[in-house]
Order: sequence, then C-alpha cells, then structure tokens
Amino acid sequence: MLDPKEMLVKIGPQHLGKGVSYVLAELDNVLPDWPVKPSLIGNIALTAAGFLGGFLAPEPLDEILVIWGGHHSTNLWDYLRTGIGPYVPPVARLSTNPRLVPTRGLAKPVDIARRKVEVGPYAGGAGAPKFIPGVLRPKFMHGA
Repeated sequence: MLDPKEMLVKIGPQHLGKGVSYVLAELDNVLPDWPVKPSLIGNIALTAAGFLGGFLAPEPLDEILVIWGGHHSTNLWDYLRTGIGPYVPPVARLSTNPRLVPTRGLAKPVDIARRKVEVGPYAGGAGAPKFIPGVLRPKFMHGA
C-alpha cells in the first residue's frame, strides 16, 4: 500500500507536466512563425531533462523527474499524429469547395450538388398528411 508521500511523488509530476504542456501549447499561438513548433522543442527538451534527471538526481527527485519527463514524452505522439495526418487526395487539397468542378472555359464554376427532389401530391407543402402511427409497420405487425 502506498503512503500519501509516495502517491504525491507519483501523481504530482503528471499534473505539473500537464500545466507545462498547456504553457508550451500557448507558445505555439504566441510564436506562430517558427519553422518548428516551440511546444515540440520544449517537450523534447523536457523529456530529455526528465530522463537525464532520473540518472543523475538523488531520490525522490529522480522518480519525480522521470515521471515528469515521461508525461512530456507522451505529447510526442500527438505531434506524430498531426504530422502524419489523414490522407487528402491532391485534387481535394486544391479545391476550396469540393462541390464545384473546374470551369474549363465557362463563365462561372458549375455546382454539381444535387437538389432535393420532392415527390408526391403534397411534396412537403402545407397540406402534407400528419404522421399516423402504425402505418409504416410490417404486415405481420398489423395482424394481416
């Protein structure tokens, strides 16, 4: 059974790491023109510092630093996921509105979206019949 001090040593660095992750994510908004996200640089540095601290720091600081660095290493999976991203075909990347086809000499783009077709005597007008319970049931449920 863990005593409260051991639990704080294991849980506290994760909360500290989460707070630092939010600060690093905010740096991405403050410095958007960098070629590499500042939060990626920070998370790599803090991961390395945490693991080095595990080798060099005295107890219980070594365990605190390893858990803290481990939390920042999990953020690297997020960067990998966003770096790979979903596959988008090259044609879809060029078009801002995928419903429009290239003009090929026409005056304006052609909208290829299909319009809603209303069929029947009421066709969605004011005289449309109300919902009648049981009408759409299968035959065996009517007793026929």
